[in-house]
Amino acid sequence: MSSTPLAALPERAAYLLAHLLYLLAVYVFRYRRSTVRENLLHAFPEKTPEERDKIEKASYKHLLDLLMESIRSSKMSEEEFIDWACAAALDRLGFGTAGDIARYFDLVSIAEAKVWLDAQSTNRVIDVTVEAVNGHSRPLHARADIASVMADLPPLPTRIRALSPFDPVIRDRKRLAWLFGFDYRIEIYVPAEKRVWGYYVFPLLEGDRLVGRVDMRAVRAHDALEIKKLWWEPKVKGGIGRMTRLEGELVRQCRLADVSSVTWLDGSRDD
Repeated sequence: MSSTPLAALPERAAYLLAHLLYLLAVYVFRYRRSTVRENLLHAFPEKTPEERDKIEKASYKHLLDLLMESIRSSKMSEEEFIDWACAAALDRLGFGTAGDIARYFDLVSIAEAKVWLDAQSTNRVIDVTVEAVNGHSRPLHARADIASVMADLPPLPTRIRALSPFDPVIRDRKRLAWLFGFDYRIEIYVPAEKRVWGYYVFPLLEGDRLVGRVDMRAVRAHDALEIKKLWWEPKVKGGIGRMTRLEGELVRQCRLADVSSVTWLDGSRDD
């Protein structure tokens, strides 16, 4: 694997350089800041400007850290690479199985992730028990600071959010099914007559629950976000309050798609 002189930097020096690049990108060159801020306003309208500013800066820092990690990986030994891939995956997941860790980046095998987990001390990885939405529990592995990370999390927003099918919460279908009880797959490449849901269906997240899914698309010719079909999950009712929250999310999606209105097509709602 080819490498650059930067790949030989010690880890601490590499992250110091990444931090310097972060400062330059944010405060000197202001790289794409107007676009980033506009996108964050669309994505998190309920947050304060200070909260969105914190997310903005964290995203720039993550981007530059990831760049430096990619450069340094060209000089890593196989053992160092497995350690980085597994630790970085668990850091982002919070908790999981060896399979969850292996699937996160798809860079190591489940067997390699198991060996890595067995070799970790309790100052890096701890054993935890996690309860899924259906009440079933299972023993898992977690980053050692998971309790403090959870304590620092902001309150969950009460609004409904439409998630991309490629959202980190959604993309690992096995983890999604066990943890949230939500069976999902993207059906873009499934013939229309064999689709269970639709061409491009968005899961709906409310608090910490996946409550439904919606098939929608922006139609420029009609200047509208057209809702083809809405499904609520079993035991989830589309009452007035929940529908009001969903309507608010659809308006937000209109802004993202740059269309003016929401149109419910015939048969899109069971009511």
